[in-house]
Amino acid sequence: MLDLDATAEQVRSLRESLSEAEREESGFEVSVTPRGRIDGETVAAYGRLGVDRLVLMPRVGMFGPGAASSLGELERFLRAHAPARLGASVSA
Repeated sequence: MLDLDATAEQVRSLRESLSEAEREESGFEVSVTPRGRIDGETVAAYGRLGVDRLVLMPRVGMFGPGAASSLGELERFLRAHAPARLGASVSA
């Protein structure tokens, strides 16, 4: 999991390594599992850093006991973090 500062450093390092190897960035996609709460501005901030995809992970312990409860909690998490709700676009 990376916050914005750590992501900026990793993307900078990736770009530097690609340049040293005389490789194009176009062949690479950057995916990050962000740390903390996600909203539209956070999605945009990761995008400005060069992140192509955010991989969201529900926080540990968010699911209650029992499978039915866990599935309901997961569905609520997924609906709350849907790209359209966060002002993000879905890439193919």
